[in-house]
Amino acid sequence: MPILVEKEANLIYGEGGLGKSMISAVFATLIQEGLAVGPWEPEPGSVLYLDYEASKEDQARRFARIYRGLGFDCKVEVWHRFCFLPLAHDIQEIQRAVIDRNIQLVVVDSAALASMEPESSAGATAYFQSLRSLKCTTLTIAHTEASGKQD
Repeated sequence: MPILVEKEANLIYGEGGLGKSMISAVFATLIQEGLAVGPWEPEPGSVLYLDYEASKEDQARRFARIYRGLGFDCKVEVWHRFCFLPLAHDIQEIQRAVIDRNIQLVVVDSAALASMEPESSAGATAYFQSLRSLKCTTLTIAHTEASGKQD
């Protein structure tokens, strides 16, 4: 029973504060370490976390908590990249990182900041074309407003 569709763009969305970033970090850790949990046996592979929200230090603390919870020493192997440009504007550098580090999963946190115009079809198209150019599994975190409107 797959959670993420391999070599496709996957999306987790919901209101803020639900733990989307934490669950994405858990998925990243399981893939990075090749750890089976329950019925899920992820293919091990390198992970790149494109972070538009948290600092490298905040993410390192998050991953250290996950590793400790899984009984590992506090090593953090997931590649973290602090991002501030829309994905489409930074895609060549990200493509190079995916190739150079043999990345199997790219996590994007979050869609609104990674997209040039998240509410326009042109912005969404450019975003997903950029993801597709990475030729690996991707997981995007998106936030919705309390009304259910996606950002």
